[in-house]
Amino acid sequence: MIRLYKVSDTDQIVEAWRQASLIAHPFLSKGFMAQEEDNLRKLFLPRSQTWVFEQNGRVHGFMSLLEHIIGGLFVHPTFQRKGIGSTLINHAQTLHPSLELEVFEANQQGRAFYTKIGFKTISSRFDDATQQPMLKMRLG
Repeated sequence: MIRLYKVSDTDQIVEAWRQASLIAHPFLSKGFMAQEEDNLRKLFLPRSQTWVFEQNGRVHGFMSLLEHIIGGLFVHPTFQRKGIGSTLINHAQTLHPSLELEVFEANQQGRAFYTKIGFKTISSRFDDATQQPMLKMRLG
């Protein structure tokens, strides 16, 4: 089931993010990832509208929205390729018909997923914090 995030979900969300990031973002430094985990807990979750995909009392994945922008979409690797990410995107489209996000160019798994759903690359930029190129994508 999809529902709004509760503070009590934070540890499960962070674990899903951490495990998925190890696969999707191996090119990011450990220091950067540690800072992002802290930001996730203290900044991103409190400031975004976050939806979780929960099953049997466990959070399997989540999506954070800032209006029509997907700030993050992560599914724990154990539960990937089971339609959870697509379900979260479909839910976001009920709230915002047009969605945007940024994805690391080097995140081939993420890019393939977003392209399969119908996102199109609309621009690119270089991210100084990570020293990585980013793609901005839009759906709708």
